[in-house]
Amino acid sequence: MKNKGFTLMELLAVIIILGVLIGLGISAYTKYFVKSKSTIFEISEESFRTAAMDAMADCLTGEGAKRQSCKNLIDNHAVSLENLIQDAYIDPIRDPSNKDQLCDLENSKISVSQGESADRNNIDFTYEVCLICGKYRSKACPK
Repeated sequence: MKNKGFTLMELLAVIIILGVLIGLGISAYTKYFVKSKSTIFEISEESFRTAAMDAMADCLTGEGAKRQSCKNLIDNHAVSLENLIQDAYIDPIRDPSNKDQLCDLENSKISVSQGESADRNNIDFTYEVCLICGKYRSKACPK
């Protein structure tokens, strides 16, 4: 009489191999998920910076002189995410960890400083982004 089927050792070997493959898959997925979240924050910071640059350009040309973001840029050399949203330079930024929650509108700010330029007609500005979204804080944010 011939036995047909798998031995206990063969079944255990298959289960162990599957466990290792699942473990590797979960590990790779977790790394991918963390990296994609980081990329979302970097893209949000760049959008925030671009909105501040647009606001500064409007301030310098006089087009946005009456807007709150322009007043803050001129007086405080900083503008909040809230001001840029109110003046329609950017849409609200949502926290990727919790889509129902917005990034901190009041404390997310961009500091603007004037750099040195050899050409007096070309003003160079530096924009430091402090974006606060849930547990995430940009590197430029004060501790």
